[in-house]
Amino acid sequence: MKNLIIALLIIGSTLSGKAQDTIFFAPEGFPVFTWMDAETYSVFTKVDTADLTLETAYYLDRSLKRQCTYADYGKNIKHGKCIEYYEGGKTWYQSEYKEGIKNGNIISFHPNGKMKRQDFYRNDTLISGWNYNEDGKRVKPYPFEVPPGPQKGQDAFLAEIGKLLKLTEEENEDVVTVDVEFWITRDGDIRATEAKSENAEAAKMVEKAFSNLYSWKSGLRDGEPAVFREFMTIYLDPEVASGRK
Repeated sequence: MKNLIIALLIIGSTLSGKAQDTIFFAPEGFPVFTWMDAETYSVFTKVDTADLTLETAYYLDRSLKRQCTYADYGKNIKHGKCIEYYEGGKTWYQSEYKEGIKNGNIISFHPNGKMKRQDFYRNDTLISGWNYNEDGKRVKPYPFEVPPGPQKGQDAFLAEIGKLLKLTEEENEDVVTVDVEFWITRDGDIRATEAKSENAEAAKMVEKAFSNLYSWKSGLRDGEPAVFREFMTIYLDPEVASGRK
């Protein structure tokens, strides 16, 4: 009954007010189809004063998880301010972006409310930065974000894909282009792969191949394991994409 009430609250909130979309997210952080598999959900609305999209993320009990503005959510281009909250409502961090790059202040707090980080970025370059422990003492600085990556490097990752799909060079005019979006969980697992191509069969092949790939090194955000959304463009031999080898 409790879950049913939560579901009705979610449905009610997503149907009220201005036009908006909702995406549900699994406990591991990747998107899922229904609230029954979700731990959080995000509601997206257009910002009236600018060509921006506001993401407001909630836990299933409707407590706030995140607010972030995007110039293009589909390409993960953040623009403006993003605020992330601990479960329970306390602010974890606040970051500022300009057309997808860090630009401005990034501050974060420990769960006890004490300052954890004070960074200032200009055009994605760290100008100044300080980090503090839970007692408020300065500690050795560490980056706000450490992106995930293939366990053995990018070349090895492409070689791994090449065992499953015949890759080719971009210069080939007959090449089949496939744009891939996928999520790296806190444990480094590759999930929720979505491939797009004018060649539908090629897109299906890529999604199947990605489901069989090894996990990545997990990424960090403010020193904590974090979920990352990744993008990649790969090029397939047209004969393989058409089913001929």
